[in-house]
Amino acid sequence: MAFDFLTGSWQDSVRAICGGVSTVDIPNTILEDDLYATESEDHVKRMIPDWNAIKVTKAMELRRATVYHIATKVCEYLAKKLKQLESIGDFRLGLQKINWDQEQSKNLERHYAYLELAKEGTVSVLTPIDISSRTPAIYEEFEIIEE
Repeated sequence: MAFDFLTGSWQDSVRAICGGVSTVDIPNTILEDDLYATESEDHVKRMIPDWNAIKVTKAMELRRATVYHIATKVCEYLAKKLKQLESIGDFRLGLQKINWDQEQSKNLERHYAYLELAKEGTVSVLTPIDISSRTPAIYEEFEIIEE
């Protein structure tokens, strides 16, 4: 499948961002699915309508924004998929607990940071809901003055 921003071994980048999970945990077929890779590229294209012109000088920033957007969605997938306890015979092993909500929030923050690096002012078009729904809040609070 051909992508506009996702080049090289972007699948490995997503897995590394998500704690170094394996191809068993999140196979390429899932990452390349329409709901992950394609939707994330489409999201970046909606945020930066003139992406084709910007891609000439900011290809890496667009790629990173897309990869972090995919990683945000993968964290939600992994939170449901990975068990925190494994049983092997009579033994129960505790796995490292990962706060997937926190990881998801960090990845979304990085996604927006790379969007802003790709094109200054992109993040300023976010609605108050986009900004205030982050825990902790990513951006400074702002005040609306009605005249």
